[in-house]
Amino acid sequence: MRPLNRKALAFAIGLLCTGGGMALAQETPATAEKQSALALLDQATDLKIQANTPDELGKVVELAEKAIASGLDQDNSKLAKQLIASSAFQRAQVTVEQMLRSQTRNPATMTRLRSNILRDLKKAIEADPNMVDAYLLMARVEEPAKAKGSLNKAIELLKNDKEKLAQAYLLRGTMTEDSDERIADFQKALEVNPDSIEAQQAIITVQVGAEKFEEAYKEAKKLLTQDPKSLFAIKVSVAALKALDRLDEAIALITEKLEVVPDPLVLLSDRADLYLDKHAKKEEGDPKDKSTELLDKAIADLSKIVETDPRNGQALMNRCRAYLQKKEFDKAEQDIEDVLSIQPNQPGALYFRSLIAANQKRLGDAISDLQQVVRLIPDNAEFLLQLGSYYQMDDRPKKAIQVADQIIKSTDERWAEVKTRAYRLRGDARLSVGEHKEAIADFEDAIKLLGDEDKEEKSGLLNNLAWVLGTSPIDEIRNGKRAIELGMKACELTNFKASHILSTLAAGYAEDGQFEEAIKWSEKAVEEGRNEDSEQLRQLQEELDSYKLKKPWREKQETKEKKAPIPSASGVDT
Repeated sequence: MRPLNRKALAFAIGLLCTGGGMALAQETPATAEKQSALALLDQATDLKIQANTPDELGKVVELAEKAIASGLDQDNSKLAKQLIASSAFQRAQVTVEQMLRSQTRNPATMTRLRSNILRDLKKAIEADPNMVDAYLLMARVEEPAKAKGSLNKAIELLKNDKEKLAQAYLLRGTMTEDSDERIADFQKALEVNPDSIEAQQAIITVQVGAEKFEEAYKEAKKLLTQDPKSLFAIKVSVAALKALDRLDEAIALITEKLEVVPDPLVLLSDRADLYLDKHAKKEEGDPKDKSTELLDKAIADLSKIVETDPRNGQALMNRCRAYLQKKEFDKAEQDIEDVLSIQPNQPGALYFRSLIAANQKRLGDAISDLQQVVRLIPDNAEFLLQLGSYYQMDDRPKKAIQVADQIIKSTDERWAEVKTRAYRLRGDARLSVGEHKEAIADFEDAIKLLGDEDKEEKSGLLNNLAWVLGTSPIDEIRNGKRAIELGMKACELTNFKASHILSTLAAGYAEDGQFEEAIKWSEKAVEEGRNEDSEQLRQLQEELDSYKLKKPWREKQETKEKKAPIPSASGVDT
């Protein structure tokens, strides 16, 4: 078969690389040098038709470069350069595919392949400075700082190809960390191609990442008008509404979309999470409200998921969370055992099982499970702190102090947020073994670290410090006036509704000799204790009786370290 002649190939390459045919060289009598150059060009032309491998494409480039060096005229030089540009670009594409298919993660190999790609793309651009595709591919391979330059050049050249121009803006937007600059590029992509779902989603994703939830919600709503079934837009809308604390709107949106999405189960888990969050906020606002309506709704949604997919571990754990809050511990434990049958030693499941055991006063089992979690995830300070709390609850204050020491002494920045609670844990543990001076120092350090936004933690710390200042049997430690000041702040933070904190304020007044005030607040503590069905009700009454006799309350705990071994998950005590 006769190969495609040079004129036909020139036209084809021109269409491929420049968007239209190129002017062809006029045939004129050739010198020996020109004949040699044309022969090389013909070889390159013939080879280009069937070249596919990197070596074949490299040979086309080599022949075309030799042809130019041998003295081609202007028009044939243009053809040779187009051959060089198209072949070098094609070889770069082949190498990119090879790199993507490669199973190796050897850094040296990946660096070599990337270097080969960039070398070929630079050669393509040298031969054809207007080759947009080469700039676009280069931007995907280069480091971000250099890639932006390649994209800027591509954007300059792209005028009529709206789809490629939008892609260039999108790609450039991903290469900057400034959220406003990213959004600006994504907006340009959307202006160029108003139908680009990718650009709309990119804008929304950046807005969510920048915590611009109101803007993200507005954009997601626009996307929903185009595609009412868009799972991306629905989920982003729900996430934004949740962040804006508009839980009812988020629930209503999911309820509406359950009727139209192809697979409603994918949204049921989100709605269950919202029910659980709403229940937690309701309890935070009114601890006495024991309604389980929202928990029941969450359980109903999660049960539908589990019925369809009994091995859905996340749905099982979320349902366990709801059962835990309802104090239906048997059902909660069954869900966790189902998770562990699917994923043995799953840390989240072991953690939930430890919570169930702790709520059932099986502290040995709770400790055993959480010890396993800490072994599996040793760098999680939250789990370690919870383990320390279990030790304290199980009359193992020395172990609790060791855990708190580990957290407090750590230089790991990820543990900084829990150091306040570690100081409190160590203070409580020291208080339980009669080390009042050391406990006070820990409570003081914790209060210095704690911000004003965490009312629950702050009220607890102020209460514990006020208690030891008002009730310690060590004379030089007690300070009635400061105990009153701290106790009053703790009462204000809890709206004068926490019986044990009202009791602390009463103890401060008694230490200061103000027994009428002590009796007033102690009576309120007893009243709230009855409302709460407090386990400390008997002591609250004893404190009140003491104040009526004008006797301040004194307390020094002397907890003895429990020596009994801790049962392990394997059944062997540790």
